[in-house]
Amino acid sequence: MSGLDEDRRFLRIELRPGKHVVLSRSACMLALHAAAGSLWNSTPGFIADVRLGSDTTLTAFELVLSGLWRRVEGGYEIADAGTSREG
Repeated sequence: MSGLDEDRRFLRIELRPGKHVVLSRSACMLALHAAAGSLWNSTPGFIADVRLGSDTTLTAFELVLSGLWRRVEGGYEIADAGTSREG
């Protein structure tokens, strides 16, 4: 396959008007599943280290670098786009 039919490995995400990040498909999937898991485990917005496998370390780091997650004690916190430190 080629052109528009090609399976895209990276996605451009608009955080807010004028602010975009490019994430791998695996980072998008991890963010989605981790957010759902945090709700399921009654810890909205918090993803415990024990819930993530060692194979997700680099993908989680990608989410931290993008500003979507923050590293906190014991895991990760989903960053609130409305309270971004970048302004």
